[in-house]
Amino acid sequence: MKYTGVVFAELTRRLYFCVIIVILTVGAGCASVESPKKRADDLSALKENVWALQKQTAELGLKISDMSNDLSILKEHLKAVSDKSVKDDSVSDKSEPVAKALKSEAIPEKTVSEPEKKNIQVKAERPQKTVESKTAPQTGAGINKSPPSPLSNIVLASSDAQALGQKFKNLDDNKMYERAMDMFNSGKYSRAAARFSYFVRRYPSSHLTSNAQYWLGEAFYSQKNYSRAAIEFKKTLSRYPASLKTPDAMLKLAFCKIKLNLFREGEKVLRKVIDKYPLSVAASTARRELEKVDKNGKEMSEDS
Repeated sequence: MKYTGVVFAELTRRLYFCVIIVILTVGAGCASVESPKKRADDLSALKENVWALQKQTAELGLKISDMSNDLSILKEHLKAVSDKSVKDDSVSDKSEPVAKALKSEAIPEKTVSEPEKKNIQVKAERPQKTVESKTAPQTGAGINKSPPSPLSNIVLASSDAQALGQKFKNLDDNKMYERAMDMFNSGKYSRAAARFSYFVRRYPSSHLTSNAQYWLGEAFYSQKNYSRAAIEFKKTLSRYPASLKTPDAMLKLAFCKIKLNLFREGEKVLRKVIDKYPLSVAASTARRELEKVDKNGKEMSEDS
């Protein structure tokens, strides 16, 4: 990650350097005797170089965001494994009193005859058989009416720990989607992104998958990770072209490009929203954004 940060910083410095060159060239051109057409051509070429560097910077930002998202998902998995390990340790600690209780039932050593030793061995084996018999259902007069032993509580705690460790696996698509939306609406965008990503992988054929893919992009957009958000909105468009979320995904893709200073590309996507979905709410928003573009093609910004 440090290496990608250095590369990103280097590209940014190059971009600023090109801008300075443009300014110096314009200044020098005013004092030169070259034709206006020649100066205009040179300025146009330098502007194209600036746009090329901006595009490279945006692409590098996409790669960095990919690595950041992978790291976030890895941390989420490690946390789940760590929580399960802590609960398993807790179960192990609870088993110690049971072991002591079983040990206390053993007959103390003393000097006895051989027949007595045999009786003691039989009695010592009986508690083990009783514990094993509790694992199978009993009926009639054979039912043991004594209170449950501490060992049965340990088994219950172990099953609970396993259920908590696999909480996502026990949820259906509707419940899982609700959990992810709750995280998003609570402003916990990083956790929401992890859950939406998990949802898309686990339920590829669910009626909620296209929505989950869209909200995955929104989760990254809310974290101002516009590069990653652009990737997820593109997936919504390519994988679910018939989804009701498609116009919104296309609109937010345009906003991502604008936030990444790719104004020309953002403007093209806004016009595409209007052309393909002229009656949608997204198209109305796109029209308002295009009205903000002045004659020089300055930055557009999303309504807050």
